Amino acid sequence: MYTLYYHNFNFLKIIFTLIVVLYHFVRFMGFWNQGGYAVELFFIISGFLCATTFDKNISVLKFSKKRIFSFMPLLILAILTLMPNYIISIKQILNNILLNPFFGKNLFALHAWYITVWFWISLGLFCLAKTFQKKHLLLIISLLTCYSIITMISHDKWIGWQKINGIDTGYLRGMAGMGIGYLLSYTVPQLTINKHTKKTNLYLLKKIFFTCLECFFLFYTIFSMFIQKLFISPYVILVSSAILIYLFTQQKGWLSTFTNQPSFSKIKNFILPIYLLQMSPISIFYTIYFDNKNLLDQYPLLTICITLILVCIYGISGYYFLKYLSNLWKRVVSIKKKTS
Repeated sequence: MYTLYYHNFNFLKIIFTLIVVLYHFVRFMGFWNQGGYAVELFFIISGFLCATTFDKNISVLKFSKKRIFSFMPLLILAILTLMPNYIISIKQILNNILLNPFFGKNLFALHAWYITVWFWISLGLFCLAKTFQKKHLLLIISLLTCYSIITMISHDKWIGWQKINGIDTGYLRGMAGMGIGYLLSYTVPQLTINKHTKKTNLYLLKKIFFTCLECFFLFYTIFSMFIQKLFISPYVILVSSAILIYLFTQQKGWLSTFTNQPSFSKIKNFILPIYLLQMSPISIFYTIYFDNKNLLDQYPLLTICITLILVCIYGISGYYFLKYLSNLWKRVVSIKKKTS
C-alpha cells in the first residue's frame, strides 16, 4: 500500500497554462476562444491544496512570506521584461509588487491579477482555518462560495473588471473556484492504492470506465473553450473542471495514474514562469503579426505552434535565470560568512 500523491495536478496545470497563453494571442488572429476560463481550474486546485497542506502550527506571517517568495522574483522579472513594450506607470507597477487588493484593472502586468487574487484568498482561507473549528469553517467557506457563484450568475458577469456589490469579479471568481477546491478536499479521504490488486475483469472494466470519464471531462473542458458549439456557459466549465480534478484525486483511471508519475512533478517548476513571463514574447508576436498579417494568416497553426514554443522557452529560460541568480547570491553570502 502507498499513499496517493497529486503529481497529476501538474499535468493539468501545464495544459491549462498553455490554454491561457493561447487565449492571450489567438483572439487577435480572429479565432473564437474562451481560454480565460482555464484560470478556474487553477483556483480549484489551489483551494484543494490549501486545505490538504494546511498546518495550524505555521504562523500567518510565515505563511505569507512563503507565498510571496514563491512568486515575487518571477513577478518582478515579468514587470522588467514588459517595460520596453508598454508605457511605464509607477502606480501600476506598485499595485503589482505590493499586491494591492483593490487593484481593479490598474496593473502594469495585467495578467498577474491571478497572483494577487490567489494570494489574498489563500491568506483568507488560512486565517479562517486557524480561527474556526472544522464544522464552522466548512459552513463559512460554503456560504462564501455560494455567494460568489450566485452573485456572478445573477449579474451574468465572469471575465472582466466590473465591480459587483463593491467586489471585483476577479475575487468572486477566485472565491468560487478556491472555495469549491477547498470543499472538494473534504470529500476525498486519505486514499491508498494497493499495487498488488488482482486484475480481474471487473477491475479492468472499472479502469476503462474511469479512464473514459477522465478523458471526457478533460477534452470537454479544453475543447469547450475553443469550439463555440460546445461552450454552454462559464459555470459549466467551472463544474467540469471540479469533476475533472475530483477524478484525478481518485486516480482510478489510467490517465490520472499515468500522469501521477513523479516525473510530472518536475513540470511544476516551469508552470508559473511560463504564466507570468508569457506577455513579453506575446507582445513581440503582436508586432510581428500586425506587420505580416496576410502572410501569417495563411499558416495559422504554424504561427500558433511557434508562438507557444517561444513562450515556453522564454518561461523556462526565466526560471533558470532566476535559479542562477539565487545560487550566485547563496555563494556570495557563504563566502562573506567564511571571511568574517
